[in-house]
Amino acid sequence: PFDLQLKPHEGNCDLCFLKGLQKRIQIIRDRPDLAKWWIDQEARAEQMFRSDTPSYAQIAAQGDLFTDTDDLIECYCHD
Repeated sequence: PFDLQLKPHEGNCDLCFLKGLQKRIQIIRDRPDLAKWWIDQEARAEQMFRSDTPSYAQIAAQGDLFTDTDDLIECYCHD
């Protein structure tokens, strides 16, 4: 009976790149502090986690511009 008290779109991996874009946008909108680690990792690697969606920095800066492009594919990192 353990409950992380997460919202349905959150899951246990906060901004996993396998989540659909809309879910990542919503999480960044709800918790902008979570984007920092992901933005830093993309900057450090000098590449994006996914080439088919905006970078985490772009999502954090302009998330609302991308809200119509997501197919809401489920992520495989949570139930």
